[in-house]
Amino acid sequence: MIPHDLRAYWQLFVNSLPDELYLFVGMVLAVEISLLFYVLFCGKDKKWISVSMLTGYVIIVLFYTVIFRPTETQRAFNFMPFWSYMANKPEMTPIYLEKLMNVVLFVPLGLLGGYVFNSDKIIKSIVFCICFSISIEILQFIFKKGFSETDDVLHNVLGGIIGYCLYRFISK
Repeated sequence: MIPHDLRAYWQLFVNSLPDELYLFVGMVLAVEISLLFYVLFCGKDKKWISVSMLTGYVIIVLFYTVIFRPTETQRAFNFMPFWSYMANKPEMTPIYLEKLMNVVLFVPLGLLGGYVFNSDKIIKSIVFCICFSISIEILQFIFKKGFSETDDVLHNVLGGIIGYCLYRFISK
């Protein structure tokens, strides 16, 4: 459960952002979704469109995971893999939902990585997902934005693998 004061701080932060910023993010999302449908159903200039979509999605992920997050008073990290699964407590349910969201967040990166790297091998997409996920965790640690952990990297890479499998399914 999110503490009440943190929820109030988040609401204050979200409400203090200028409307133009929300408009910009909404426009980027609309363009990205339109380009995705174009690539999937029209198939022309997939490389250029895929690169622009991947770039836009990377920017959105950085805004969501680092830039828009409130700065904490101290750095928080846990480098023990699968620590939340080992804890196995009923109050950990929100953390499991967060793990699922980490997987879902990287599915588009694996899918677009397949188109951008245009490879029949999964390694390039996986290396990209690993490097990007580690970069996010390092930025979160350096700038005290959230909780840095190896579980996020593992779940993000799982999402990238699922996305790449979707790419292989769609491209056949």
